[in-house]
Parts: sequence; structure tokens; C-alpha cells
Amino acid sequence: MSIERYADQFMQCALDVSGGDLQEILNTEQILSSARLDEADERAIISSLLSRGLVTRVVDQADGSSPLIRLTAGGLEKACQLRTDSESKAKRETHLHNMLVRWAYQNAPAGGWASLQLFALDEAWWFCGTQVTWDEVNAAVTYLAERGLLRVQQTPGYTDIAPTAMGTDFAHGPTTLRTFMNNQQAPGPSITNNIGSMFFNGDITNSAISTGSGNALTNNGVAPAALSALVTQLRELAPSLELPEQDAQDLAGEIDSLEREGTDPGRGARIWRSIRRMIAPALVTAGTDQGLQATIAAGSALFG
Repeated sequence: MSIERYADQFMQCALDVSGGDLQEILNTEQILSSARLDEADERAIISSLLSRGLVTRVVDQADGSSPLIRLTAGGLEKACQLRTDSESKAKRETHLHNMLVRWAYQNAPAGGWASLQLFALDEAWWFCGTQVTWDEVNAAVTYLAERGLLRVQQTPGYTDIAPTAMGTDFAHGPTTLRTFMNNQQAPGPSITNNIGSMFFNGDITNSAISTGSGNALTNNGVAPAALSALVTQLRELAPSLELPEQDAQDLAGEIDSLEREGTDPGRGARIWRSIRRMIAPALVTAGTDQGLQATIAAGSALFG
């Protein structure tokens, strides 16, 4: 297990012991005991918290240990955020949805299965200093199987999981599951037509056919220059939206996807709709903000 995970546990207990009072002097041994952490990890935990400015020393021992500490303002903010996130059903589910597929990918041998019971030994069993529950894990496995990312094999008392092809694709990438799923595109209509002596078989979305002398098949793409301008506007606008960290990362991922794939009208329109949903709350609160309104207008002009 990483020291960061232990540090999150420590901070959750420090919040309880301090009662949110920055002047409260905290005994590290007491907090370690309350958090059920090994005293052997004390130095590493406190060193990590000190390096991040989350606690300050009150007393230093000759052996380098710090038996008495205080939370800093930043440390109190961090502890409160850990508490809020750890109590959020949506964030706990998101954590498991992201972690379970990658855990299955790492632990299932080729063509085989990973025992779900072993997930309890993994660091991903912990979220923001708290343990997940089997009810949460089982619900997440059911959801991921229904979405086509996991295969599940159950025998009395045991559950085995393995990634599907789509789950493997997700595990190979750095994005969150929400961004990955938003990027999945249903295939366009497959049509076989005979126009004169020409046959068309496959996806004809956003295509135009001209018949007569000099007939040609063309594709109506999005102008690269207009797309580049929109992407630039979105990246300049994103910091001012003040989105939560996870939402900001998802938005950045969608903007990157729009830059790569937006010249295709179908994929570009789908990604643009996803971006519109992400910035919708800011659109409501911003009112007549000209920069935001201009960006929305530019995107709508390209993708509808």
C-alpha cells in the first residue's frame, strides 16, 4: 500500500480529533491508533504530510519523529475534502467504475479470470481514506457488466471477472470511464444502394452523392481552421468555468478528442454535445458572459 493511502486515513482521523480547530495539538500516536495504522509507518506518513504542507510540527524528538503536530489551513481543507468525497455516493461509484476494469485487466491472465475476492487486498479497495464495501463493489461489477466492460462468472461463494474487448480498450487508456464511454460512437446506418453503375455499402453518414456526368462521392467535413479556433476558445475558457477537478479533467479530455476527431461531422457533433452538457451549469450562471456565449455560438455553428 502507498503512503498516500495511509496519509488519507491519517487525515480523516486528524479531522475527527481536532474538531476542525487549527490550534488543536494532535498526538500522532493517538491518531495512528484511531486510524488503525502501523506505528512503523509514522515517520513516512508525517514526512509526506509535512512535505505537502498539510501539517506542522509542534515538537520534534531527537530521533526525528514528530509526536505532536497541528493541521495547517491547507491540511484542514484537504481533510474536509477527503471527508466530503468519501461520503459522496457518486464519487465512490466513479472510483470503483474506473478501478475495477483496470484491476481485472491487470489480474486476469490471458483468456482467464481474476477472483473478485482478491480485490479487497488491492489499494483500490480504499477511497479517500475509507474502505469501500462489498455491496458497492458488487453493484459496480453489475453496472460494468451491463455496460459491456466486464465479463462475470459466478459459482457459489465466488465471483470471477475479466475485461471484455471494450474493457481492455478502456484499461489501455488514461481517461476516466465517463470520457471513454462518451467517445464510443454507435455505427451509422449501413445502406446498400445502386445508383446507376455505382454501389455503396456501409456507413454513408455525412456523405453527399452527385450523379450524372462526372459523378463523384464526396464527404462534407468540418473546416480544420474553424475547428482549431473552437478548440482554442474552449481551452482558454475552461479555467474560468471553475469545474470540480474530475469534471475539469473530463472536459479537457473531450476537448482533446474534439481536436483529434472533430473534422468528422458525426463524431464532432457527438463530442460537442458532451462538451455542451459539461459546461451547461456554467452557461446558466454566466448569463450573458460574452466569451462563453461566443464559444457556444461557434460550436453550434459547426455542429448544430
